[in-house]
Amino acid sequence: MKMCINCKYAEILHDERGNIMLDKIALILVIVGGLNWGSIGLFGFDIVSWIFGGQLTAGSRVVFVVVAISALWCLRFLFHDEDEPVHNA
Repeated sequence: MKMCINCKYAEILHDERGNIMLDKIALILVIVGGLNWGSIGLFGFDIVSWIFGGQLTAGSRVVFVVVAISALWCLRFLFHDEDEPVHNA
């Protein structure tokens, strides 16, 4: 049984249907980021900055960086072949 190098702890991240929890978390964060950008575009209101007290506060910056990393993670969905498993178990 061959396992990919980066999948050392992949069993922990799988839920009962075989989906990877990290993919779901990343997608949720990207959706949150998109909704925040929509709020900025439509209403001129930055929800994350409002929650954390400004754009340059540590909390806001952490959220922005985590959402950006999630977006980079989700880029792999563009290049994933549905017939091919993402992880070899």
